[in-house]
Amino acid sequence: MTAGSASIPTFYVQSLTDTGTVTITTTAPGYATDTSSVTLFPSGFWLNAGNFTRDVFAANVSIQLRSTRLNPATLTRLQDQEVRGGFSVNVDLTNSDPTVGTLVLNPVVFNGGVSVAANTAFDPVSAGATTIALVQPTGFDVPSNVPISIVATVTAPSINIGNVTVGKDLQAGTSISLSNAPPTPVDVTVTIADSSVALISTSRTAVGSSSITFSGVSTTFVGTIYVQGLALGSTQITVQAAAYNDDTGAVTVDPSGFWLNAGNFTRDVFAANVNIQLRSTRLNPATLTRLQDQEIRGGLSVNVDLTNSDPTVGTLTVNPVVFNGGVSVAANTAFDPLSGGATTIALVQPTGFEVPTNVPSSVVATVTAPNINIGNVTIGKDLQAGTSISLSNAPPTPVDVTVTIADSSVALISTSRTAVGSNSITFSGVSTTFVGTIYVQGLALGSTQITVQAAAYNDDTGDVTVDPSGFWLNAGNFTRDIFAANVSVQLRSTRLNPATLTRLQDQELRGGLSVNVDLTNSDPAVGTLTVNPVVFNGGVSVAANTAFDPVSAGATTIALVQPTGFEVPANVPSSVVATVIAPSINIGNVTIGKDLQTSTFISLSNAPPTPVDVTVTIAASSVALISTSRTAVGSSSVTFSGVSSTSVGTIYVQGLAIGSTQITVQAAAYNDGTGDVTVDPSGFWLNAADFTRDVAAANTNIQLRSTRLNPITLNRLQDQEVRGGFSVNVDLTNSNPTVGTLTVNPVVFNGGVSVAANTAFDPLSAGATTIALVQPTDFEVPANVPISIVATVTGP
Repeated sequence: MTAGSASIPTFYVQSLTDTGTVTITTTAPGYATDTSSVTLFPSGFWLNAGNFTRDVFAANVSIQLRSTRLNPATLTRLQDQEVRGGFSVNVDLTNSDPTVGTLVLNPVVFNGGVSVAANTAFDPVSAGATTIALVQPTGFDVPSNVPISIVATVTAPSINIGNVTVGKDLQAGTSISLSNAPPTPVDVTVTIADSSVALISTSRTAVGSSSITFSGVSTTFVGTIYVQGLALGSTQITVQAAAYNDDTGAVTVDPSGFWLNAGNFTRDVFAANVNIQLRSTRLNPATLTRLQDQEIRGGLSVNVDLTNSDPTVGTLTVNPVVFNGGVSVAANTAFDPLSGGATTIALVQPTGFEVPTNVPSSVVATVTAPNINIGNVTIGKDLQAGTSISLSNAPPTPVDVTVTIADSSVALISTSRTAVGSNSITFSGVSTTFVGTIYVQGLALGSTQITVQAAAYNDDTGDVTVDPSGFWLNAGNFTRDIFAANVSVQLRSTRLNPATLTRLQDQELRGGLSVNVDLTNSDPAVGTLTVNPVVFNGGVSVAANTAFDPVSAGATTIALVQPTGFEVPANVPSSVVATVIAPSINIGNVTIGKDLQTSTFISLSNAPPTPVDVTVTIAASSVALISTSRTAVGSSSVTFSGVSSTSVGTIYVQGLAIGSTQITVQAAAYNDGTGDVTVDPSGFWLNAADFTRDVAAANTNIQLRSTRLNPITLNRLQDQEVRGGFSVNVDLTNSNPTVGTLTVNPVVFNGGVSVAANTAFDPLSAGATTIALVQPTDFEVPANVPISIVATVTGP
């Protein structure tokens, strides 16, 4: 023991016999002696493994042996313990069939003090079963409850190939595989039992044989073989490889045939070739219905003939169609359409092949001629309308297209919009779907037909109907003043309903024809037409124009006269009323006070095309006068010379006597303008109020104003200035001049200057004085505004 430690080093108790007990005594100086009892049990070895199965190419299987202490009564395993130190035990294993597999280590050696376990391994060799049994060494017992033998089963790996059903003279591919990759490359042999029924090949395109070998196969994939049917019946394929279980696949050979993978079709002559596909197929042996398309077997070539019931309708580009072995389940030809009609393309089964019952063996090819397209046309007599011609398909090479009209007394046709037509025209070298436009020209009421033809195309026809026609005015009644610009009047040519003569459609005059359309004017003094007659030239337009030039006030009817051969439309205008009015002069009404004046402005509704003189007169010059000057005495008449705009000028209306009169304004080509003039009473008033100033204050302004008065109440209505050329002195009274004086008295109002005039109060001494306005002769005292004020002066 180590000083200071209570731990005794580990020691191992090694049993030498399998029964009895022994005592272990432990002593140490200074310590009490201790003892323990050791019981000795039997021992043995066992296999820590169970039965197992592996294939030949599997890895070695580990087998573990273990040493164990046994129950002395039952020999059942109690506890695994290692072999005692310094002792070595060889444990033998028996192998009932070493050809199935071998043990890599035998005997298995247990060295003392190493481990409770030691291992060997089973190496599988070939298919079978063998028993591996543990032989207890001398002095050891057989455990009763754990394995001392196991069974090792070794299986061979499998080869996989499926069953194959193939058509006679057809082939189908199938793959071969291994369940396990071989540890070293192996050769795989494939054989067919009856080579008169089928052959096998590794090449898709080569003739097969009864046996083939895949050499040096090292993976699970062996390869693909092609099973080629030779005769109806069945046989078997066998696949073999060393160390592998053989596998077999059943081969069945069914009838076969060819079919058309196409349906009936329709194409026009110029359409592209139509592909027709043929396919080889395996058939149901009972019903001959198609089961599965399969290619022709390698090394065989089959010609499949097609019949064509009418080669003039179209031809086959390839015939017979060749199927080469191992290439494809399909081969193609094409149908080349030639002319209108129908033909049956039928497949002829080659010798040894059957007719499938549920898929096409023939198709009907219908070839149609392409169409020419022209519509129906309805036109008015001596009018024309354009219509387009087209082809449903562009021709492969240019073609000539001919257009004819059945009755050239009813209508003609032309490629020119402005030229006279004929009964037949040709469009040469047409290479697209658009042929061109023709103009159908109506000659006489009735109907006929247009026919359009081109080589290899179906003819087309269009009905032509010629209706009555006429001219109408595309205008309504209108009003303009004399100086207005000319008014456009449009005439239009139109097709009419033959029953009601109502307008249906405007159409232009036919090419090569010119028509003069006269217009009547009931009163040329009111206005004139700039163009008359109006000329319609063929192929130019549905419309032609004239214009109305207003001359003087009034109304006139413009009426269209239908030319010979044309009818009067029932529902559109053939005449319009043109009303011309003189422009107006504008002046307002004026109300002024007696001996006062006010201004008013005169204007024209339209500026004159050339300068005009405008005269203004007043009816009663005893009531009022007029003047162009604000400060001059007026007269009964004034003239504005050379007026060239809408602005005439301003006049001043001067009241002379209470009453009323009228102003008249006149100018050549204008309606007179009038304005009422009313003259009311007038008076003066003080635009001031009572005021107070001290003696030393500055003068106080006092304003007097002239005003128009209400003739009934004499209330002030509107301040107006004294009339031009007239002067009025207005006196002011001062009740106490010692209080203050007026700087101006009387106050003078000069005509046309202002509505106001002023004086001033100069304060002199304390007191109050009344300043009163004295109305001049013929002026009235206003009732509602001041005419006197009180001026109060205070001392310092």
